Amino acid sequence: MMKGIWIRSQDGTTLTLCKTVKAWESGRIVNNYGKDYVHLGDYGTKERAKEVMAIIANFIQNKTKDDEVFQMPLN
Repeated sequence: MMKGIWIRSQDGTTLTLCKTVKAWESGRIVNNYGKDYVHLGDYGTKERAKEVMAIIANFIQNKTKDDEVFQMPLN
């Protein structure tokens, strides 16, 4: 079984198994696959995107079941 975290996109249309999540300068957060990526959410600033990354990290540290799914915050 592939290790990672399941994340539902901000708009609820995508569910993806993530191994590498990245915040771009624009505030966009993506699941990174080398040159390709899956869009997970957009935030007003890179600082807000970094806050959301911290929320994801906290979720990973505190999750109790492997099948838990993280829902990207709306803003």
